[in-house]
Formats: sequence, C-alpha cells, structure tokens
Amino acid sequence: MVRRNVILGMMILPLLFSCTASETTNESAAPPFKMVTPQHLFSVSAPDPDHVWIGGYKSTLMYSPDAGKTWAKQETGVAWDICSICFIDDTAGWAVGKEGTILHTTDGGTTWSSQSSPSVNHLLDVFFVDHNNGWIVGYLTTMLRTTDGGKTWQDRHQQVKRPIDAQLEREGKVFMLRPRDPSLNAVHALDSRHVWIAAEYGTILCSSDGGDTWQTRGCKDIYPVVSEKEWLSPMPSLYSIFFKDKQNGWAVGMDGVILHTADSGTTWSKLESPLAKEKPTLYAVKIVGSSGWALGQFGEYMLSRDGGTTWQMKTGALRTRRWLRDMDFADENNGWAVGERGTIVRTTDGGETWTMPSGMPLKPDAF
Repeated sequence: MVRRNVILGMMILPLLFSCTASETTNESAAPPFKMVTPQHLFSVSAPDPDHVWIGGYKSTLMYSPDAGKTWAKQETGVAWDICSICFIDDTAGWAVGKEGTILHTTDGGTTWSSQSSPSVNHLLDVFFVDHNNGWIVGYLTTMLRTTDGGKTWQDRHQQVKRPIDAQLEREGKVFMLRPRDPSLNAVHALDSRHVWIAAEYGTILCSSDGGDTWQTRGCKDIYPVVSEKEWLSPMPSLYSIFFKDKQNGWAVGMDGVILHTADSGTTWSKLESPLAKEKPTLYAVKIVGSSGWALGQFGEYMLSRDGGTTWQMKTGALRTRRWLRDMDFADENNGWAVGERGTIVRTTDGGETWTMPSGMPLKPDAF
C-alpha cells in the first residue's frame, strides 16, 4: 500500500509542476503594451501638464489627473461618438459629437450634463476661449455660437453659408466640385471676436466680429491645375486650423498640405512639406512658442523648431502606423496625441521623443 502511494505521488508531481509552468508561461506571454481603451479616439484636451481628457467612439470619455499615470472612465449619459473636447481649466469643459450632442461639466467631468442644441447634425469640433464664449462646427455648414457658457446656443448656419454660396457664384463652373454645404471640420479663436474655421475643399472662413459676419478665404497654391483632357479634381479638405496670434495662423489637411497666413487669414500660402510625396492626410496642427507639431494618417508626424516656418518629418517618433486624429499641448514641452484603436502618445520634451501610455507600439525596424 505504501509503495502504491509513492508511485501515485511520483505520477502526480510532474502534473503539479506542469500546471505551475503553464501559468508562468501564460503570464510571460501577456502583451508588452498597455491599453487604456480599445476604442478609436478622436479628441484630447490638456489644459495643464497633469490633467488630460480623451474622447472617442461610442461615447468613450476618459480622464487622467496625473499626467496619464492613472485613468478613469467618465459617464456621459449618451451613446454617441465624442468627436471633440475642450477644457479651459481643470474643471470647466465641453464635449460634442454625433446627432447634435453637446455636453458640459463644471467639476472636471465627474458629472456631465447635456446642453440644448439647435442642430441635429454631427458636431465635429468645439472651442472655447473663456467660460462664456465658445463655438461649435460640424456637418452641412453647421456653426453654433454661445456667449453664456452654452446655456443658450445660436445657430449661425446662414451667416456661414452666405459667403460660401457667394464665392461659388463668383467662381462659376470651375469649382463646382466644391459643395454649397461643406462640412466645417475645425474652429479656432483667440478671443470673443476673432474666429477661423477650416472646412472641406480647401475652404477657410474668417470672422472679426464674433461670427456675425464671415469672409471666405483660400490658398491658390492648392487650386487644381488641369488640362482639357483631365478630370477636375477637388481641392484638398482641411481638418485643423490654429492661430498663434491675430496675424499668424496654420491649417493642415489632405495630401499632406500645410498652409500659413501672416495677415489674419486674408491670404494663405502653401509651405514646403516633407510629406508632399506620400500625401497622407494631416489631422492636427499646433504652434506654441517657437515649436510646432503636425500629425495625421499612418502615424506621420512633422516637427518645427522655428515657429512653423519650416518643418521636418520625424519618421517613427510616435512609434505607430495608426492614424492620429487630435493633439493638444499644455505648454511647449508637454503634449498628447490620440487616434486609432486606443492609441495615446505623450511627450515631455517638446515632441523630440514620445512614449505610448496606450496602444500597440511598433519596433523601430518597422519604419
């Protein structure tokens, strides 16, 4: 009997060791990357180096109070995509999205409340300059304006539509590929009066009276050049616009274009872009101090160290080939970018190097 027990023990012992080895193997096989969320991310807002909010697909809205060390999901009460977020400090913020969704918080996102929206169109971008003055843009020439923090929103669709229609009439048949109701993709303001909008088909709109009246602008450098034997191609759409001061602004979009103005947006010129050959779409641009950043499809990323005058391509710096839809910088050193499948990248040295708090990084030789 004793001998039988010894034999059974010897048979069981290897099985015990194999279970332990299997568990150890499974743990070591865990993916060597972190995922804050697996959802596509469309917007990021970082009013200071510590506080950051990200938003995206299926009402995804998450917050970090400690520069990305920890993250918490915030409940919005809606099911739509969050397309844009704007925080003016660590407590007051707005988020907008599909089906005319407008959300507001006064406690850093612990609670969100819906604001009455005069539009049911998809809202693509929101920008506030202070607690009262803000703008929202979106599909079908949607443009909303508030002067009371969003308690009431005014629909400024007609004010924006008139100059676009007038320009189409002036241009005649040559640019009929540009629609009368283009999507307004991005809005930026410096104060309660000076506002700029970037839109489809190379359209740029400027206002110096808080959005009561608008002027359409464009860049002749991106007008299509065709012969009688060629089909007319549309001008590249613009997806981001940023003004450093009342004179100097930048806009980026399809075909890797990056535009600059030095006269408040009256005239625009196309800057030399290192992405001109590959022509990826650029989704975001920002200038702080003497540094500038632009990024978009396939993880493409450009850096400027002379205030946006010249740009250098930084292949592989973001460690991803996924699209990046938005970025924000709290100052000249601390910045964030977000995009496809939960990708979040962060820099603390002005964009020279980036870390990836969330996402699947690629090895350097993948570039």
